[in-house]
Amino acid sequence: NQYWHSLYYFNLYRFIIGSILVIITWKFQLANFGSYHYLLFLYTSLGYIFFSSIAMLFIKLRYPNINWQLTIQIIGDIIFFSVMLYASGGIRSGLGDLLLVSLAGAGLINRGHLALFFASIATISVLLQETYSLLTIDSYPVQYAQAALLSMTYFAVACLARQLAKHILVSEQLAKEHSIDLSNIIQVNQLIIQYSQESILVVDKYGNILQHNTLAEKLLNLDSSTHQTELLKLSDYVPEIANRLTSWQGDSNISFDLLRLNHSNALVRTRFLPIQ
Repeated sequence: NQYWHSLYYFNLYRFIIGSILVIITWKFQLANFGSYHYLLFLYTSLGYIFFSSIAMLFIKLRYPNINWQLTIQIIGDIIFFSVMLYASGGIRSGLGDLLLVSLAGAGLINRGHLALFFASIATISVLLQETYSLLTIDSYPVQYAQAALLSMTYFAVACLARQLAKHILVSEQLAKEHSIDLSNIIQVNQLIIQYSQESILVVDKYGNILQHNTLAEKLLNLDSSTHQTELLKLSDYVPEIANRLTSWQGDSNISFDLLRLNHSNALVRTRFLPIQ
C-alpha cells in the first residue's frame, strides 16, 4: 500500500507539472517553452496531463503490477520531455532538469531497481533529441556538452536514489526485526505474569492497567471482557490500591501494612516495583 500511495502522489506531481506547463505556455507564452514549435509543445503538454490521468486510473485499479506501471510511466516521462525539449529548442530551455525528479522518484519508489536503466534511457533520449534537432532545425547551436553534463547528472541522481533506497530497505528491515523482538518480549512477559503465583498488575503512569494475570483478575474482579479493547483504570476497580500506588510514586521507600479490599474483604499485601 505504501508503494502504491507513493506512485499515486508521484502521478499527482506529473499532473500538476503538466498543468503548469500548459498554463504558462498558453496563457503567458514564455519564450523558452515551445520557442521552436509552439503547437507541438502545447499538445505534448496536454498529452502529458492525459497520460498522468490515465496512469492514476490504473494505479487505482492496481493493474498491471507496480513495477510495470512505474516502468511505463518513467519511459513516458522521458518521451514526453524529449518531445518538449525538441519543441523548445533543446537543452537550453531547462526542461531536461524535470527528468531528474522522475529518476529520483523512480529510484525511491522501486527501491533502487532499474534506476540506472532509466538513467541510461534518459541519456540516450537526450542525445538523440540533440542529434535530431541539429539535423532538422536551421542554425541550431550544438549543445552536446550541455547534454553530456545533464546525462552525468541523470546517472548521479540515479545512483544517489539507489543508495538511499538501500538505506531505506535496511532501516525497514531493522524496524521489522525490532517489532518482532518487542512482540516476542511482550508475549514472554505475559506468560511469566500469567503463570506467577502472585496477583500481578502492570500499570502505566496514568493508572491504566496494561497487563494482569488470572489471579489478579479474580482477586480484583477485573472486567476480562473489555481489557483487550480498552484500558482498565486501576482507580475504578480498587481505589485503595490506586491510592497506595500514588503514595509510593511520591516516596518509593514507603512501607505498607496489609490491606483489606473493600469489595471482597480479602487481606492482601501490596508491593510496588518500577519497570525501566
